[in-house]
Amino acid sequence: MNKLIFPGVSKAVCLYAGKRLKLTIFAGLTILSGVGISSTQGAVWYLQNSLASGQSITTPGFWYTTPTSGTGTPATSFNASDIYDTNGKLARTNSGGMTSFEGGTLISSGGNAGVVALKGLGITVANFQTAASGGSISNSEGGVTFTTTTMTLNGDLTLGNNGRVSAEPKARTMSVSATTLTGSGNMTLYGGPTGFITLGFGDASGYTGTIFSTDEGFIDFGSSFATNGGLSLAAGTRVQSFDGITVSFTSLNIAGTIVGPGTYSFADLRAIDPLIFNPSGTGGVGFGTIIVVPEPSTWMLIGAAGTFLMVIRLRRATGRETV
Repeated sequence: MNKLIFPGVSKAVCLYAGKRLKLTIFAGLTILSGVGISSTQGAVWYLQNSLASGQSITTPGFWYTTPTSGTGTPATSFNASDIYDTNGKLARTNSGGMTSFEGGTLISSGGNAGVVALKGLGITVANFQTAASGGSISNSEGGVTFTTTTMTLNGDLTLGNNGRVSAEPKARTMSVSATTLTGSGNMTLYGGPTGFITLGFGDASGYTGTIFSTDEGFIDFGSSFATNGGLSLAAGTRVQSFDGITVSFTSLNIAGTIVGPGTYSFADLRAIDPLIFNPSGTGGVGFGTIIVVPEPSTWMLIGAAGTFLMVIRLRRATGRETV
């Protein structure tokens, strides 16, 4: 059964929640203002077959005008306005250095079947989305980076290091970063027994999904960010010290312990679960902070409850309480 930790809510947290409410309203208005702009959308291209080792999504000829194998025509070049859908196929990148995807938007679809398997140092993508069916990004080599300007999760996203269940697990690292993170799809992290996944986002106020860790592997935060979604850490996860970084969520679950609103230093988090929050081996001297701020609807309920209590107190003070 889940436990509950709910400390006193400080004035700073209340002020922070007010800012978050404004961000949520702004994000909603931004989404509404964008409705109906599909006329500017470019062509949609599809992978018709899973890519073999040595092949890469950065080659235009693997993308077709139709999703069915043997139909349509292949692309001869990339267009920054066009959309490229993995179509539930295995999408690979080349070994070597950092590569760049020249298309406009890369969509991972078909759940884990449409995985984007990274090799070399990784890849830079202008815009990345998951389809409603979900998508996946996987690390197929030692240390890779996935960088995008806008990441929109229309469906769930799985981030994983391959080899996590092999006889000799590989110490792989994957860093995922986006200037803007939006959407409602959940994010599930599979670091691997000796692997790391680092998340770094800029503006994440438009993200309302939950970030889940599994019962193995290390995760870290590479930048300060605030989402309108949750963080759920399974027992067995190892969270590094994320030196000097502050991340904020609307809910926090630490191995079944539901953590209430408040600001938690790394020491506070270690007091809740010293195995999950274990800074050993990081070499860091500073430690990060996690802020838990309820979503705006929760604050409205709290405000309504406060108003009700105030009315009761006034009635008692004037002797006009009704039984």
